Amino acid sequence: MGKLLFEDDYGFNINSIPVKGEGGLLYFIKKGEISLDEMIEFGLSQQKIIEIKEHLDNEKKEKSNRINATAIYNQIKNNELDVIDIRELILEGKLSEAGLAENTDIKGPIFNTIKNYIKRETPFNTWSDSPPLADNRTDLYFLGSPGSGKSCILASIFLYASKNGLIIESQINPEGNYYRNLLTEELNYGILPNCAPSIDPYIPIDLAENYNDEKEHPLNFIEMSVVLFDQAYSGGISDKYLKAKNYFSNKNRKLIFFVIDFDHRFESDPKLIIYKQSEMINTLSLIDSFGTFKKTDHIYIIVSKSDLFPNNVNKLTYAEKFLNKYYKNFLVKCRILKKKYKNSFDLTILPYTIGEIKYKRLLTRFDEGNTIELLNSIYYNSNQQGKKPWYKKLFS
Repeated sequence: MGKLLFEDDYGFNINSIPVKGEGGLLYFIKKGEISLDEMIEFGLSQQKIIEIKEHLDNEKKEKSNRINATAIYNQIKNNELDVIDIRELILEGKLSEAGLAENTDIKGPIFNTIKNYIKRETPFNTWSDSPPLADNRTDLYFLGSPGSGKSCILASIFLYASKNGLIIESQINPEGNYYRNLLTEELNYGILPNCAPSIDPYIPIDLAENYNDEKEHPLNFIEMSVVLFDQAYSGGISDKYLKAKNYFSNKNRKLIFFVIDFDHRFESDPKLIIYKQSEMINTLSLIDSFGTFKKTDHIYIIVSKSDLFPNNVNKLTYAEKFLNKYYKNFLVKCRILKKKYKNSFDLTILPYTIGEIKYKRLLTRFDEGNTIELLNSIYYNSNQQGKKPWYKKLFS
């Protein structure tokens, strides 16, 4: 067949035939009627050899990219990729806007949100660098494992307070203000904050009762990983492991929030829950050793990511069942402490969601319901400079 088509004896010159198009050299190669090697034997020019090889290589790459892209689209649809990973694939040219729109629900504003996201650096501190807590305020401690949702809960509080004009600026700790603004901006943009390390800058903040009320409510927000307490439980209290004694033993009244991740991995990895519950129990024991519960008005057990609960369940009932199944010993320890301190503090279970999350960190809908509930409880259960708790229902 090759001779009939290309051999000069029949009046054909291979180099007179175009590379592309119907009847072109690539057309015959793809039909399997002649190979590139046979064309070279017939005197194919070096320029056309290079052009054909480049075209065939590009087609091979495009096919490979299509196969890879299909695998990535499946990962996206199965919610297996972090939104930041998707952003990197877009910037690297491995995913296109058209391809994502055709194969996933990433299109329009969602695509632009992901592509244009720019992460600012967070000024994380070590314990030795952390300033002392300001006096005459109520200390609010958010404690949990890395990734449990502590930062997201704080971000939801600050975003709601900011949108409703409740924040009165304080310059007690500028790093804390920077971190608060960072959390607020990222959640408002639609990307969840990074998992925090051992400690973030503590955030002193004054909240007004409502946007046109001059009454101020002074609070210290402190976000801490229970990993530090677990290390300190076995390694001792020190700057290296835990400088928390200076935080927990001051004279301020306190509210303590234990944030527990609603984690589906427990069923397949029972060792995981044993470890996480141990961290929580060790944290309780160390805080008790500081004498902190004498100055505590309320302990909250927050089950985060309750948007992942099964549909059509009572969320509070389901959170209680979840805790009794996986954190039974932690609950028992809390109740023992409540009895030890003669019921001087309340104990509340609160399921919590900040809204609809896709691709692990993309907030597509901010749900203010739990944020309002938590803010109401903070106002009701905190003291103002050691005075009797004051409360006015802020939100409906």
